[in-house]
Amino acid sequence: MNAKKKRRLAFVAALLAAGAGVAGVIVYGLGQNTMYFRSPSDVAAKQVGQGVAFRLGGLVEKGSLQHGAGAEVRFRVTDGRSSVLADYNGVLPALFR
Repeated sequence: MNAKKKRRLAFVAALLAAGAGVAGVIVYGLGQNTMYFRSPSDVAAKQVGQGVAFRLGGLVEKGSLQHGAGAEVRFRVTDGRSSVLADYNGVLPALFR
């Protein structure tokens, strides 16, 4: 192998290593900041650890909606198997029904 091919090979190897490093940092950063939807059954089965931020996915149970002072809302979320009490403070999302 001549010197030109060795330099080209070293450049490609360095480029691949740098790309893998950048991809690793991105995946690590996203893993720390993503919020996953959990079902009420997951929460009831304690599959969600203490202090872990997550979004609760499911349907609002009929008759469970209670408005509090200001923007406080309390309701139950169900997935058909389990239901979980949820307290929310703020403007309700557009998909809330």
